[in-house]
Amino acid sequence: MTNVTTVVDTTTGDPTTTAEPTTEQPTDGSAGATGTTGEVTGATTTTGDTSTGEVTTGSTACGDGTVDAEEECDDGADNAETAACTTQCKSAACGDGLLQVGVEGCDDGNQVDGDACSNGCALASCGDGEVQEGEACDDGNQNLTDDCLSTCVLASCGDGALHAGVELCDDGNPDDADACLSSCVPAKCGDAVVQAGVEQCDDANLEDTDACLGSCKAAKCGDAVVQVDVEACDDGNVEYMVGIGTWGSNSIFYVS
Repeated sequence: MTNVTTVVDTTTGDPTTTAEPTTEQPTDGSAGATGTTGEVTGATTTTGDTSTGEVTTGSTACGDGTVDAEEECDDGADNAETAACTTQCKSAACGDGLLQVGVEGCDDGNQVDGDACSNGCALASCGDGEVQEGEACDDGNQNLTDDCLSTCVLASCGDGALHAGVELCDDGNPDDADACLSSCVPAKCGDAVVQAGVEQCDDANLEDTDACLGSCKAAKCGDAVVQVDVEACDDGNVEYMVGIGTWGSNSIFYVS
């Protein structure tokens, strides 16, 4: 429908007629519809040519495939909440709360790095450098010799990984009879622990006159050490004299 307006020029007396286009809304409610994925939403504009009276109708709607001034993008029917261009004609971005399929692992719409979804829109995992629930630590590396294991557990004696600068050994077991004690210190004579197959005894002292020598060998006659309250002497050899009497005579044998 077009409204015709006649204006008289007061200087010349000539009448001028102009045509002003108007639009009417249909009564069936079909105009001005809004939609979701792939639907055209927005306003319809109507312009009129005053010289010809022609009416031109255009669209500035999200979803029409044309990027208008107020839109960041418009992929037409491909607009979707999971696509690069949303149904609101906004470019998808990490942190918008919308999961962009094939690009983001998650998007929880917040800037909290300690939850299940990182600020980089990646699912939380051990090794990402962020301590998540269930992790004791996370230093973002696979180094087993530092304070945090690659399993996101704090390093400790007995974990089987040698903690650099802290432990001298770590064989991952509590057995004190092997080469590495449960305290992560190498076994040695004098540590009060008998190392199987290596030491005969270990009384944690360097005293040679008791039952266990300072070399972690059991004291015995002939070891050149007088065992207190046990031996009267010990010259370090087993040479001794045996006398055999035969008809009143002695034969001397030296046995070593």
